[in-house]
Amino acid sequence: MISHSGPASDPIRLSIDRVFNGPADSAHGGYACARFARGCGLPPPLAVTLLVPPPLDSAIEIFPGTTRCTVRADGQLIATVATLPKGVGGPVAAVDLRTAEAAAERFSNTDHPFPTCFVCGHGRSGGSGLRLRPGALADRPDTVACPWTPAAELGDPVPEEFVWSALDCPGGWAGTSSPVRAVLTRMSAEITGPVRAGRRHAVVGAVVRRHGRTRTVATALYTDTLQLVAKATATWTDFPDHTGH
Repeated sequence: MISHSGPASDPIRLSIDRVFNGPADSAHGGYACARFARGCGLPPPLAVTLLVPPPLDSAIEIFPGTTRCTVRADGQLIATVATLPKGVGGPVAAVDLRTAEAAAERFSNTDHPFPTCFVCGHGRSGGSGLRLRPGALADRPDTVACPWTPAAELGDPVPEEFVWSALDCPGGWAGTSSPVRAVLTRMSAEITGPVRAGRRHAVVGAVVRRHGRTRTVATALYTDTLQLVAKATATWTDFPDHTGH
């Protein structure tokens, strides 16, 4: 839900329903980033920096600016949104659906750090969520891929918050040899074509560089004919404990 009240200088108010969780008690990072980017009202592409795990079922306020917005919950600064003049950057190389399907078979759901994650969790009741299975490519160990056929109930074309969501988790799994507890700290995405419900797609994620516990990743979404329809870059930080997603 997003609401506008009062003069244009007033904050934009929204909340994130508990169904869109990453860890059990905070919002899914990609979903939250998309909601904040859209609510900010600045022209894309935009970079969203998460300072703390975004809360669920809570009042969130976005304070607009000319090139930068701030996002607060209960008075606490939780995120910023800023224009990205140079754009998102080049996409990860495409893979075909057969390759994505083979990679998904390598996805390990054992000891998943966030088994109820809206995007890559497989422990959700009633089969809800996107249920992606990003597994490593056989010849590109720092790259993961999986198929995704957006469900009709998401909407057609698929709303941007679900596209950002699908681009998020594969980046978190890229370059990891085992399930990793990690926090998404920054994400930018660009939707370059309509993402159609019911059409088969391949999501690809790859590590761009590493620095200590931090990984910079790139992800991309391709149709079954290898047309690029969305791409993203993100920064993840690995942690020994459950701290975010």
